Amino acid sequence: MAVKFKNSDGIIRHATIESILEGDFIKWSNNADYMKAEEDKDFSATLSAFTDWTYEITKGYLMIVDVQGIKSPSGEEFILTDPAIHCKNTDRFGGTNLGVEGMNLFFSKHKCNSMCRALKLLPHSACPGFSEHGTLRLCRHEVKVSVFKPGKFGGQQSGTLSFLFSPFGLHSDSVRVKPPRLTQAPDCPP
Repeated sequence: MAVKFKNSDGIIRHATIESILEGDFIKWSNNADYMKAEEDKDFSATLSAFTDWTYEITKGYLMIVDVQGIKSPSGEEFILTDPAIHCKNTDRFGGTNLGVEGMNLFFSKHKCNSMCRALKLLPHSACPGFSEHGTLRLCRHEVKVSVFKPGKFGGQQSGTLSFLFSPFGLHSDSVRVKPPRLTQAPDCPP
């Protein structure tokens, strides 16, 4: 909730506040390379996939990390608080924004899981559009073509046509994928 108040000097201030969270506070990841161990596989897989999804949905511009909070009393939902954001623009989102280096740290530990596959996220270690650290790179594809090029030599000549593409053009529909209920998370084939 956003609040507006006057301090003791009469200066108007603005702040955001949140309710006290009841329950056991859990840190699933930080803004570097920490990820919660596998003892809580369903929640860890879902929240790790969430960070991966934020990276893909923003086309590699940012990702939400430092995922922490509590499970709801029913145990079927997360109540998350105080995230950090890694962004290519390191002038945004404060001192916890580690930029592309922070994104690389996440991908150095992240292993795509059944939730990533259910969301049809690109597998970063196997995708030709990503470096071994998970950062986006453009791929140059070359196609052999035959062209007719009139000139003093005349006739038909062979050449190479090259172009660049981004793998995100292949997965533009991932926004419309609804995640499955946690209790029914499929173990999708890769």
